[in-house]
Amino acid sequence: MTVLSLWLSVALLLSLVTGGFMWWYIRKLLAKFLFISQNLEDLVEMVENYHKHLKHVNNMETYNGDETIGYLLRHTQDLIDMLEEYRDVYGITEPLDIVEENNEDENADAETKEEEALSQPVSEENVFYAGTRRSNS
Repeated sequence: MTVLSLWLSVALLLSLVTGGFMWWYIRKLLAKFLFISQNLEDLVEMVENYHKHLKHVNNMETYNGDETIGYLLRHTQDLIDMLEEYRDVYGITEPLDIVEENNEDENADAETKEEEALSQPVSEENVFYAGTRRSNS
């Protein structure tokens, strides 16, 4: 075996080991990213349900016009607006075709859905329960 073939063999082995490590590391990172994305999506859903529940409570005769609930509504809306800036992070798990179709459907029926949500009582399960969280690693 010549010196050149020895160096080429070492370079090939080093390249294969580095490639294998990089594949494993990227796969671990993507699994963590997917987990974070799914949990952020659950968080946004919980905050939106909380906002709907506050609107429902604010529209009740007993609390209508209460300043504290008004402040909570504005604060919750600000939180929702801030979380919307991260939609590209937690929306990564949705296929692109479904996202485009959902945006068209949401724009068409947004007012109808909001009125239906306000007319129906919000169950505590929807407001306080986010489901089980576990890592996929």
